[in-house]
Amino acid sequence: MDSLAAKNPPARLTAPAWLLLGLLVALAAVPVSDPDAVMHASIGRWMVEHRSLLPTPDPFVWTDAGADHQHEWAAQLLIGALIQAFDLQGLRVFAALLAGLCGWLVWRALRFHGADLPRATAGLGLWMVLVEPHLAPRPHLLGWAFAVAVLAWGLGDPRPWRPRRWLLWLVVTACWANFHSSVLIAVAYASLHWLATAVAQWKASGGRGFSASLPVREATLRWTVIAAGALLQPLGPGLVRYVLASQAIGRWSDEWLPLLRADVWAQRPAVLLAFVGVAGAVAHQAWRSRRTQPISWRFPGLLAALFSLAHAAATRRMTVFVVVALLWWVQRSPQNAEASDLAPADARPLLRSRGLAWLAAALAGLALGPMTLTLQQPGPLLAGAFPQLASTFLQATELQGRLFNPDPWGGWLAWQLAPRQKVFLDGRILLSGSQVVADLVALQARGPGVDAVFARYDLELLVQRTRDFQLVPPPDPRQWRLAWWDRQAMVLVRQGGPHWPANLQRLCQFYADRQQLRDHAQLPAAWPAQRQLPSAVANCPL
Repeated sequence: MDSLAAKNPPARLTAPAWLLLGLLVALAAVPVSDPDAVMHASIGRWMVEHRSLLPTPDPFVWTDAGADHQHEWAAQLLIGALIQAFDLQGLRVFAALLAGLCGWLVWRALRFHGADLPRATAGLGLWMVLVEPHLAPRPHLLGWAFAVAVLAWGLGDPRPWRPRRWLLWLVVTACWANFHSSVLIAVAYASLHWLATAVAQWKASGGRGFSASLPVREATLRWTVIAAGALLQPLGPGLVRYVLASQAIGRWSDEWLPLLRADVWAQRPAVLLAFVGVAGAVAHQAWRSRRTQPISWRFPGLLAALFSLAHAAATRRMTVFVVVALLWWVQRSPQNAEASDLAPADARPLLRSRGLAWLAAALAGLALGPMTLTLQQPGPLLAGAFPQLASTFLQATELQGRLFNPDPWGGWLAWQLAPRQKVFLDGRILLSGSQVVADLVALQARGPGVDAVFARYDLELLVQRTRDFQLVPPPDPRQWRLAWWDRQAMVLVRQGGPHWPANLQRLCQFYADRQQLRDHAQLPAAWPAQRQLPSAVANCPL
């Protein structure tokens, strides 16, 4: 049988597809607001400067217990190289280029698998709506690109794998494994591919038994190559254990948030509509082809398409795998493909095709377009996303002692303060273990028994969101003093700690040299008395 590529060669991008890709690049190039993006940038910059992977103990986190592993080292190196060339603007460059590449790959994959122009454009628009909430300059964007390549042109190619081809996909899968741990999903899809093939062959034999036919041997080869490629990274089989451990953290992990959470219902209705559209398209295709297009040995098959929908429904970042369902949706039976190839030319279907393509682009633009307003900010960081004033204060004063911080701010503080100051925790919640994560929550909420948690870590510096400070009891005012506050963040210093005399001297000197900033050393008088905290520089000769 001729390949899908021969019957449906990828066409040039049409005007609606160009419009969608341009919008996708604009959305990805918005100022950085994802807290983990700067964390990856810090790690990448360190590795580029030291020409080495991160050592143990970790150079950024002082609570490091050696529980994390660098499964994304290649992506972090790439981000570090962009940072060296473009500073933090490199994060926006990274996101824009990767998002555009992913969108182009999705379009090519849909055309490769038989999609006509309206289906390819509609599929690209649906994919964009689903992934838009997760467009951030982080390693998972590279995982998206590798996923589309491996799933569409690797497992999805109906042509037999010759030695050159299986070597190619072994290398590509190994690259994916060193850029992002989502490579494990390719192993799951390869397993479903093998299962669908085995079931089809069993049915073809009339249920008389199972034989190692050519399709089954081909499916076994593909599974072997994909699984071997996934193992070619530093953790080896331990990558499975690591991914499972990242989910065991429980409610503190946002790696796999359900799609149907209340905040998604309220804030991302377009995501739900797109997901329902994909599910409906797959169900409709399955119903129409229930007799003419049985499950064959071609990947992905109905089983893999349904799996991808279930996976997309339960994940936060990996919605790209809905493309597997889209690939199955656009595939046509050989009879339908031949009939369409032999059909006489007709202007009306062409006009209808163009109209549907433009309609899909317009609907996606309505769903995504307002996000492009953030492009009006030229800087690399979204205003208010990071404690920039507080981190500048810490840089200038060089306060010493163990620092506590909310984990979303850990990457930014490490970017600003390393190597002189380490942070309590950054986005790598496995690094220090679940007990440290639980203590982090307790230190921020400051409920009963929190004094013992403070004593256990011997903290001397505390950084907290101002809005959080206004909602929870302040720390013991007999021990803690206010060093800095602004509308976004607060910095507290412990009186009586080992570094207190040196810290007090630095604070007094800082405010003596910057009298105009003195208001940042004391809380507003309008705050309730139970929220007040003594100023660390109240007795300084300013």
